[in-house]
Amino acid sequence: VDLASDWIGKMMAAGVRPNLVSYNSVLKTCSKAGDVSAAKHWLTVLVGSGLSPDVISWNSALAACAAAKPTDRASAEELFRSFVASGLEPDGILLTPLTRAVGSEQRRAL
Repeated sequence: VDLASDWIGKMMAAGVRPNLVSYNSVLKTCSKAGDVSAAKHWLTVLVGSGLSPDVISWNSALAACAAAKPTDRASAEELFRSFVASGLEPDGILLTPLTRAVGSEQRRAL
C-alpha cells in the first residue's frame, strides 16, 4: 500500500493529476492487503480530488473489508450504504466481497 501511495504522491509532485484509474489502482492494493483504513482514506482522497468513485472503487474498498483479519463487517456495511447512497447499482461482482465481509444473510438485509 505504501508503494502505491508513494506513486500517487510522485504523480502529484510531477504535476500529473491522478485520474480514476490511478486511484482505483491504489484501492486495489488496499484490497489485496486487507487495509480498510487505507481504502477509506483513498476513497476520501478520490472524492476530494473532484472525482466520483465507480463500482470498481467501491468493490476494492469492500474487498479490503473482506480481506482484513479479522473481517471488518462494520466498515463493509458502512461502505455499502455509502455506495447505495451514491446512486450506483450493485452488480454480482460488487456483491461478492460484500458477502465475504458480512455474510449472505446480512447482505440480503442491507
